[in-house]
Amino acid sequence: MKKLPVIALLAGIGFNAAASAENDKQIPQINGFDCADAIQNVIPLLGRGELVETFVPLDVENELKRQHKSSVLQSINCTAEPEIKGATIKDKESGEAVLSRLSVTFPLEISVAAGKQTMDMVVHQQYLAENLETTDQRKVTQKFIVK
Repeated sequence: MKKLPVIALLAGIGFNAAASAENDKQIPQINGFDCADAIQNVIPLLGRGELVETFVPLDVENELKRQHKSSVLQSINCTAEPEIKGATIKDKESGEAVLSRLSVTFPLEISVAAGKQTMDMVVHQQYLAENLETTDQRKVTQKFIVK
């Protein structure tokens, strides 16, 4: 049997503990986000990336944890196509309509564990991108709406 230096052994124990803690984090069941396939071309305008199945669950989970630290998102399901609304302004030079505001609302069903309780909720996760006609003043806000 090969003898390992004590430092290597302790480093290995630390690594295993970190890996175990990482594995304990529950990954929510994610379904239905093909609902956004028809609007994939506008998703990057929200400033959250291109993968709605990644950023929407993360944003919902962050909001749940903001409200109650022990909340754990167990499942999230996009139940229908997102509602999309836009507003344009007239470009001063060309006179053409330019997209200025974009709102995208995802209808969701979620299951949340908080302490010893599990709750099923219907929510909307809404993103509002403003000042899209600019490159330096764009702003995106989120709303978490419980129905």
